[in-house]
Amino acid sequence: MVAAGIDFRLHPGERHALIGPNGAGKTTFVNLVTGRLAPSAGRVLLGGEDVTRRAPVERVKRGLARTFQINTQFMGLSVLENVRLAIFEREGLAWRMFRPAESYRAVTGEALAALEDLRLGPLAHRRVDELAYGESRMVEVALALASRPSVLLLDEPAAGVPAEGSQAILDQLARLPAHIAVMIIEHDMDLVFRFAQRVTVLDQGRVVATGTPAEVQSDAHVRAIYFGERAHG
Repeated sequence: MVAAGIDFRLHPGERHALIGPNGAGKTTFVNLVTGRLAPSAGRVLLGGEDVTRRAPVERVKRGLARTFQINTQFMGLSVLENVRLAIFEREGLAWRMFRPAESYRAVTGEALAALEDLRLGPLAHRRVDELAYGESRMVEVALALASRPSVLLLDEPAAGVPAEGSQAILDQLARLPAHIAVMIIEHDMDLVFRFAQRVTVLDQGRVVATGTPAEVQSDAHVRAIYFGERAHG
């Protein structure tokens, strides 16, 4: 899918949702923002800095974090070990064979505090491959937060989670630090409209609407292309 003329702004601390039918260009757009794809035109600004030609890892260092539809944890390690590794990576210590004991203590304390903030503390010593799917998705958020982002992109945090689990995910997302700008890509419209302050709708690689949840829900164009009033292949 080609992204065409997208003008998108995510303000500090904002809760924003990106929605659209399958094939609308959501993943392409996020790949452009995160540097996995290079744009043929236009710019990507992060905190006012032009990062259009920056590699994905450089964008992470500048405050951009992303979760994926497919979990990327080390499944044979505990939740705490996963988060601790993410912090060591942030500090440039991940591949050092010998680390000072105090660095382990400090990182362990930070990892435990991060898990407690998301109410994942009881899972700290469980292996990731023993978790329920919804729990695993929230661990993915904890790993993203370990990079201390100013912008967090969540790719379908409720995908594959039973309906009764979406409220738990919403509750945990509500505990994310207020200064972090959060954008979710999500098909669960109930979660979207309860979480987002603003919603952007993509269709065929273009922005067709942006506004509050109420404005988007009442937009005739959006209803025609997204809420079942026009068939999509």
